[in-house]
Amino acid sequence: MTFNLAARVVPRCLRAASQLHRSPSCLLANHAALARPSTVFRPSTPPPSSAKGFASVVVQRPKEFIHSGNVRDNNGARRKRKILGRGEGGKGKTSGRGQKGYKARQHKSRPTPGFEGGQSGIIKAIPHMGLRGLDKPRFTRLYLDTLQHFIDSGKLDASKKITIADLVQAKAVGKIKDGIVLLGKVRDISPPVLRTGNGTFRTDGSDLSMFRQGGEFFDKKVDIEVTRVTQPAVQLIEKLGGTVTSVYHGKVALKAILRPDKWAIMPVNPMPTRSADLARYTDEAHRGYLAQEAEGIDKRQLVKTLLQKSRARVPVA
Repeated sequence: MTFNLAARVVPRCLRAASQLHRSPSCLLANHAALARPSTVFRPSTPPPSSAKGFASVVVQRPKEFIHSGNVRDNNGARRKRKILGRGEGGKGKTSGRGQKGYKARQHKSRPTPGFEGGQSGIIKAIPHMGLRGLDKPRFTRLYLDTLQHFIDSGKLDASKKITIADLVQAKAVGKIKDGIVLLGKVRDISPPVLRTGNGTFRTDGSDLSMFRQGGEFFDKKVDIEVTRVTQPAVQLIEKLGGTVTSVYHGKVALKAILRPDKWAIMPVNPMPTRSADLARYTDEAHRGYLAQEAEGIDKRQLVKTLLQKSRARVPVA
């Protein structure tokens, strides 16, 4: 009985070798057992052109079969991990890192660029270049719904003028850094836009509606004084007949307002000197407390005139 054994066995050997990551020659003998011949065969006909080089291979019956118990890596494919830090020699003690230094530490990091071992680096000797902007003021937010809640609960009296000291005493606001800003949150809800089949757009016919968040429950006539106020809050308060004023507070004067028990003589609130603060507190749109005094005054002489007016109001001891 003769048949082309190489054409049947060799592809199986190559496929098994690719699956087990082993060389084809080490698996050729084991996979020849799949044909289960009882004697040694020598092919009498030459193999096809795709199996050249295997015509003279003698296939013998294997002595053992491949199974999960004898599959292993080739010799030298895996090396045993070196255990460090055990004993004196053989990468013990310092584990091959040497003594001290950045490379001997566990994190193996490098010093920060510019670090010179603890001495004052060259960066310290270079002055700052350019202008550094001032810190942005941080204001504590007060919403109209919160103001309405404290008025309804009796902690704030709407018949009197409400100041920052009253808001702090009633605990309507938290920690104050640079002042209080009064907000009436307003959100515009636009009608949904639908796309038609011809590429044009249309609305569903609903009108634009304004949903006031924080202002829908506000219904009290109040006279309040804060550091800043938004336009929606101004409109809601004045619609009910109330008034709102934005007043500038210096850092020392604000501390004295928050803790008057620590001051034997209350400091005088200074005038704003920054151009942005002057533009805000002399503007009627922002309800600035200097808007009436700044009417008819030249902008170049505005600060000088306002300072003279403020000094005239301060009583002389």
